[in-house]
Amino acid sequence: MRRNLLIGAVGTLVLTAAGTIWLTHGAPQAPVQPVEARQGQGEANGASLPLSQIVLFSSGVGYFQREGEVEGNTRIDLQFPIDEVNDLLKSLVLQDMGKGKIGAISYDGQDPVEKTLRSFAVDLTTNPTVGQLLNQARGEKVEIVMQSTAANTPGTLSGVIMGMESEMQPVGPNAAKEVHMLNLVCAEGLRSVNLREVQRIRFLNAKLEAELRRALEVLASAHDSLKKQVSLNFKGDGKRKVRVGYVSENPIWKTSYRMTVDGKTNLQAWASVENVTDEDWNDVRVVLVSGRPISFQMDLYPPLFVPRPTVEPEKFASLRPPTYNGALTGERLAMAGMQGGAGAMNLGIGGGLGGFGGNNLGAGGGVTGIGGGQFGQQGGQFNFTGNRYQNPQLVTGQFKPQGFNQNPMMPNEGQGGGIDNTPQQQLAQQLDNNYRGNTKLTYEQLQERRNLKNNDLQKQAQVDNAKKVGNVLANLDPHDSIAAAAASEEIGDAFRYIIEDKVSLPRQKSALLPLLDKPIEATRVSIFNESVHAKFPLLGLRFKNTTGQPLTQGPVTIFEEDSYAGDARIPDLQPDEERLLSYAVDLGTEVLATSEFTPGTDFMVRTDDQSMVVQYTIKQTRKYTVRNRSKQDRTIVIEHPVRQNWKLAKGEKAREQTRDVYRFDVSAPAGKTTEFKVGEEMTRVDPFAQQWTKQQGEAIETRFPTSLNLEVERLIKIPTPELLGVKIAKGELHSTSKHQQTKLYRVHNRSKEDRTVTIEHRVLLLWKLVGDLKPVEGTENRFDFPLKVAAGKVAEKSVSEERTAVVIEKLAALSDEKLQEYLKHKAVSDKVKAALTLVAGQKDKLADIQRQIADKDKLLKEIGDDQARLRQNLDKVPSTSAAYKRYLEKFDKQETQIEELQASLKSLNEALKKQQKELTDNFANLTVE
Repeated sequence: MRRNLLIGAVGTLVLTAAGTIWLTHGAPQAPVQPVEARQGQGEANGASLPLSQIVLFSSGVGYFQREGEVEGNTRIDLQFPIDEVNDLLKSLVLQDMGKGKIGAISYDGQDPVEKTLRSFAVDLTTNPTVGQLLNQARGEKVEIVMQSTAANTPGTLSGVIMGMESEMQPVGPNAAKEVHMLNLVCAEGLRSVNLREVQRIRFLNAKLEAELRRALEVLASAHDSLKKQVSLNFKGDGKRKVRVGYVSENPIWKTSYRMTVDGKTNLQAWASVENVTDEDWNDVRVVLVSGRPISFQMDLYPPLFVPRPTVEPEKFASLRPPTYNGALTGERLAMAGMQGGAGAMNLGIGGGLGGFGGNNLGAGGGVTGIGGGQFGQQGGQFNFTGNRYQNPQLVTGQFKPQGFNQNPMMPNEGQGGGIDNTPQQQLAQQLDNNYRGNTKLTYEQLQERRNLKNNDLQKQAQVDNAKKVGNVLANLDPHDSIAAAAASEEIGDAFRYIIEDKVSLPRQKSALLPLLDKPIEATRVSIFNESVHAKFPLLGLRFKNTTGQPLTQGPVTIFEEDSYAGDARIPDLQPDEERLLSYAVDLGTEVLATSEFTPGTDFMVRTDDQSMVVQYTIKQTRKYTVRNRSKQDRTIVIEHPVRQNWKLAKGEKAREQTRDVYRFDVSAPAGKTTEFKVGEEMTRVDPFAQQWTKQQGEAIETRFPTSLNLEVERLIKIPTPELLGVKIAKGELHSTSKHQQTKLYRVHNRSKEDRTVTIEHRVLLLWKLVGDLKPVEGTENRFDFPLKVAAGKVAEKSVSEERTAVVIEKLAALSDEKLQEYLKHKAVSDKVKAALTLVAGQKDKLADIQRQIADKDKLLKEIGDDQARLRQNLDKVPSTSAAYKRYLEKFDKQETQIEELQASLKSLNEALKKQQKELTDNFANLTVE
């Protein structure tokens, strides 16, 4: 936890003391400059670890290796930027080349240096003066040596610090000056000492002296607030070599090329390397790796805490004591807002959703945190704090609310409130002063007011210094001449270039390092890609990587005959890999591309009940017309796009195919026009609806027209099933029949080309195809029938199917027509016919009874209808008339006839049931083959 702090006169002189800590009024000295790799303060034996090797990767990281010599037990301090500490903790490797051991590695925490300085017995956070420092040590024993000019004062004093005060002393008749007085309790009594007469001061408490020394060490190593110190400990005897390596974020190294084409083609490669660190590279071995290792960042630097549940002790129901607000006058009020208030001494009134603070320890209230109240000393949601006297440990450390964003400068602080909220602290302190009614400033307040302006200037200087950090200078040092060659070697799937000579590169500088200078194979071509330029091809080269080593991607500048020709880009290339480069527009050559679409000659059709599906190939012919207006023969590389679902037609072959294009080489003689065609095919599947369906006797005819100059007619013939045999099994008749159907496909080719139309015929379940034919491989019911159809002609294909079906019927339920049909059919055996004859006799008897019942039912209905007529007539004629008498006599006779018919029907129904039972019982178990 270090920041750039300017050490005043007191701090500098204390740092330079040898044995004990002395505080004097000497002239200020120059601040100690930070060193990137230096010996620790405790064991100074001159050890250091300079950079010896740097390995840069093309994935944004670099491996840095330091080597040096140590003797005995040694601590070496390294400083790193804050944003590199995570990578350091993840990758740091230490090696003792002798017989020593690696000790613990310590490093600064992520918190600011102020937090560490406040943890010491003497707080050096605010650059205290001698008086402020002594005032912090109240109650401590000191030894004071006075100047020889001090009057009425012994040369050496010893006593206990009581405090500091300032007073105005006259320096003339009309002038006065402020004098700082140190109050001591000595053996002879209370003594007040003028600090201007003090020569030196020494603390007699060894513990306090050690605390002050340690605080100064921390302060001395914290001049750069953007860096953290890492201490490496090596334990052993004698002199020995040690090595330290780590991975850190670094700019990728970049490659650029120069290609000269003058009869022979030569390729130069240069690597661009940047030193963006704050350390010079002096005689460093540089290795450039072309691979991209997987690298990630992990937040290992800040402390991580696991949230734990809060378990409350068991409580018993009791009356909660009430609390009462005090009066709004005569008491000190806390600053309050809608979301929280500052802590107060006595009442500490929080904001609208805040709480109460108390006893100078209350933090700002908030939505979830109430200082000094029920929920503990915790800051508000909006990072409001109390005054300077509140306990920062209670405010920020123990009760961190979950889910709040942390202060980026103090990530370990809870969102309950910050430590250095200057405006809020000043307001709270002002209210405190007004409440006490004390118009006299304390010694600390007086010094703080005087140093306020200086502190603001210091903070502004820190901001300006931070803005300067990280500026990268692009110019190479002209005095640092680098003319190293590079050796290359393969390491697994990656490749590395080892710069043979050591490199020296100042901080924030960049350099170009030569990698190779070798001849390669290259041929001049013109590259036409319609998506790049629809009219002119591009001048280019087809070159082969014959350097024997991989080439990383980068720009390449082309020179032809000692003149600049253009720029291009080289992708990542492996040895012996061939690639095209384009660097200029070929204005001497024009290309015109046209297209023609035609259906293919092969079709496959499949008909359903209402539609027909046609699968066919559509062909596109792309014609490239090349006109070479120059005086040199050209080789034109046609880049034809690779399209989804399209493929090159039969007979077409490209020189090469990439993920996006086919490439064809076309020779274009000077002053000539050349045509080149590329054919592609794509399979389409289109549905076509039927035009009509009509019935013709036993046949059903359906017509399917298409837009492809193709028409298909389907004729389905279904003849009467053929009876194969009949048998009787347990009173049931099993009739076996053979069903057949024939589909006739008639194909009309209305185009001007001969075609092959394949009929895809699918056989339904339980049906089979007539003939010894096998289905298409991988299927069970699909049969393909190819037809050669000449232009303008018709071709037919007839396909027959059959199946055998068994129909089971109850003998007793057979109709007379069905019985007669079976009795007359030659496929029925004599035994079955004899059984069927018995069945027919039984059914005749049954039919006779049913006929009698029907006749009597008919007669009974006629009598009933006539009686209804007689009832109407009886109601209309007089009862004394002759007609009435006649109607009545007839009605009486019909009643007698009805009774006779009903009795007869009852008898017939009983006979019918008996006959039906006999028919069922007689043939229930009958079995005849």
